[in-house]
Amino acid sequence: MRTKAYSSPDHYVQKVLPKLMELGVVRIAPFSNRLAQSVPSNIQALRCLVNYEALRFAEPIRVLADDMVVRMMKKSSLAGGKYVSVHLRFEEVGMMLRGMGFDNTTFLYVASGKIYNAAKYMAPLRQMFPLLQTKDTLALSEELAEFEGYSSRLAALDYTVCVQSEVFVTTQGGNFPHFLMGHRRYLLGGNAKTIKPDKRKLVLSFDDPNIRWSRFKHHMLEILHHSDIRGIAFRKPNDSIYTFPMPDCMCQQDGI
Repeated sequence: MRTKAYSSPDHYVQKVLPKLMELGVVRIAPFSNRLAQSVPSNIQALRCLVNYEALRFAEPIRVLADDMVVRMMKKSSLAGGKYVSVHLRFEEVGMMLRGMGFDNTTFLYVASGKIYNAAKYMAPLRQMFPLLQTKDTLALSEELAEFEGYSSRLAALDYTVCVQSEVFVTTQGGNFPHFLMGHRRYLLGGNAKTIKPDKRKLVLSFDDPNIRWSRFKHHMLEILHHSDIRGIAFRKPNDSIYTFPMPDCMCQQDGI
């Protein structure tokens, strides 16, 4: 059933609910942003509950993804099962993380699509972080075979591993990091450790050929400090409910 973006709750009650009652199930298309952002808080809480409790990945995805999380935690057992997941371009992530104090004993999970000439472009990052893992190293080729050719299903595997990480790092836009940040905030009561650096400040540091390592590291630690001190991030009027489910989402506290 086609529905306009950002439709009101009344639209769903008047147009969609009758079809749901008649047919038992309704598929809303297109997928994203079908419900308005500004709706009563009880509806926001219900939407959050649906996002993070009711909706599930298909069983084949869920089973393999959960296995990958267990394997990642076993590989990082020396760090108490804790690891850092990243959703970044490779040319920037290694230097940035090193500048922030993550050394070569850090267990890293890199979420990405198909990488062109992966051996060449991943080599510098692997040198800095030899304990790096991806879905291709955590899962057997035969386990991944049924998902090949389906980018969204492969992304779902990455998503699940990233949700369980101690720290999530991203500079990317799009649904993947936005939903992931909101999901982690929900699971951890708003206290998820997320590093989302200011891209303009990052570019200034990377584009300065004369910058000294001590100065670069100072800039990276400032970015890290800004990310760490944010604590529970409450949603501003124009922010997405999916990225910032607080304070509307009180499902866990209120026992909805």
